Amino acid sequence: MPTPICPMLPVLLVTLLLPVTAPWAQAAETPAPTPARAAPPVPESCRAAGTDATDCVERLARTEERRLDAAVEKLSSELRREPRRRQLVRSQRLWREYRDAQCDYVSLSVRQGAQPNRLGQAQCLLSETIRRNEEVAHMVPPATRGAAAAARAD
Repeated sequence: MPTPICPMLPVLLVTLLLPVTAPWAQAAETPAPTPARAAPPVPESCRAAGTDATDCVERLARTEERRLDAAVEKLSSELRREPRRRQLVRSQRLWREYRDAQCDYVSLSVRQGAQPNRLGQAQCLLSETIRRNEEVAHMVPPATRGAAAAARAD
C-alpha cells in the first residue's frame, strides 16, 4: 500500500470542511430577544395623589374577579344542558390557569430589582379579568339567543 504524501491530509480536510458542510456543525443564529409584554397602564382612578397604586389596582382586580364569578354563575344557571355547563366550568378553570401563568410571567418580566413587580401583576390580572368579563357577557346560551332573534324579528 502506497504511503500518502501527507498522512495528516484526510484529517486536515475533514477538520476544514466539516463545519462548512454539516448543518448541525454550523453555529445556530440566536434570535433577537422579544420584549416582554408590558403591563397595562394604571387606571386613572388609581393615579390620585395619596393612593397606593398597587393596592388600588389589586382592589379593582378583586372587584372584577367577583363580577366575573357572578357572570359565570349566571351563565351557568341559564345553560339547560349539563355537558355545556361542565364545559363552561372547565373553560373558566383553564382560563384562570392561563391568566395566572401569564400574569406571573408579566410580573417577572417587569421586575423591580430582584423582586417580581406586584403592580405589574395586579395590572395584568385586572386587564385580563376585564377582557374575560367581556367575553362571558357575549356567551349567550342558544335558547336565549334564539329568543332574542325572534324578538328582533317581531
